[in-house]
Amino acid sequence: MVRKLAIPGLMIACALASSTTSLNVFLGLCCVECMRALIQQRIPGFIGRLLMIRLTQLLCGLCLYATVGAYDLLTMDSHWLAEIIRRLALLHQNVGFLFNTGTTWLAIALLLVALPGYVSHVLNAFRRPNGVARKAVAVLFYLSLPVALLLLIPGTALLANDFAGRAGTLTGFSTLLIALFFLINTHAWKQHDAVRLVLILPVVCMLSFSYAYARVLILQKELGTYVLFSLAYDIDTLPDLQNIDTFHFDSQPLQNWLPAASGTFEKLPAIKYIMNVDERATPARLQRVGITRGEWLTSPCTAQDLTSSAPIVDRTFYSIKVHQQTGCIVMKKITTPDTYIWEP
Repeated sequence: MVRKLAIPGLMIACALASSTTSLNVFLGLCCVECMRALIQQRIPGFIGRLLMIRLTQLLCGLCLYATVGAYDLLTMDSHWLAEIIRRLALLHQNVGFLFNTGTTWLAIALLLVALPGYVSHVLNAFRRPNGVARKAVAVLFYLSLPVALLLLIPGTALLANDFAGRAGTLTGFSTLLIALFFLINTHAWKQHDAVRLVLILPVVCMLSFSYAYARVLILQKELGTYVLFSLAYDIDTLPDLQNIDTFHFDSQPLQNWLPAASGTFEKLPAIKYIMNVDERATPARLQRVGITRGEWLTSPCTAQDLTSSAPIVDRTFYSIKVHQQTGCIVMKKITTPDTYIWEP
């Protein structure tokens, strides 16, 4: 029994140390496991014991995680409810990036295939030769599971004090897909095996999305490498920068500005949303290409440094100024459209 609790608890703690949103995935998989037990016509007592085991494992994982990390919760004040609603609206907008013309029809088709299976399982709970109490508990489980899976898409991120709204917040969406695929698979097995072929379509879509995302990352790296080499060349060759011993480096991300991927962004807006990795020039990356002289400070340039003189270098992505043996490198915020102009 100790092994059943300690090892899963340790794995949960490791997952939480990697990302706190992994808790949503664990709870979502617990919901899928309950759905599987209900479809197998397990008694409510069995499902209750199953949930108690999973809850104990979760508590063990949280206790282990508490020894190395902390979870800063949202302050419970008069603005708490308004903040939760604002976060839900933002996440609803972000989830909408996943749906374009093609994926919307695919999602509707998957729901139409899964819905009859879900309804049939709920009706089967009424037809079982059990008491009224057991039937009521089984139906209550069935009705609460979809709501729980939807709430676990943002899950604990709604209660976090530091809410970024990035793509990692929506990892719980994967468990909703697992539950949907599980319903389709179990219902298709009873009806006709050919219905299972509908599951190939979302898998192909996910593989296509992954391929497009990888291609965009390559394009992003190419642009970041160009900016890095251009900056390194200016620092290494310009005479005005040869005697500079201190550099202030004011780095800004490229805000996913990527003209070469504008067509992909237009067809798949979600890719721009999930691009959390940003290729930018940093002092550490400059050292990799041989710029090791001088002292590099990551603090922003002072107002005197910025207004003392005209920049000696003014490029599209950055500018360099010099003031009293101190160099100031400012990465610019790109405001021009990232539309790719194709001229055959």
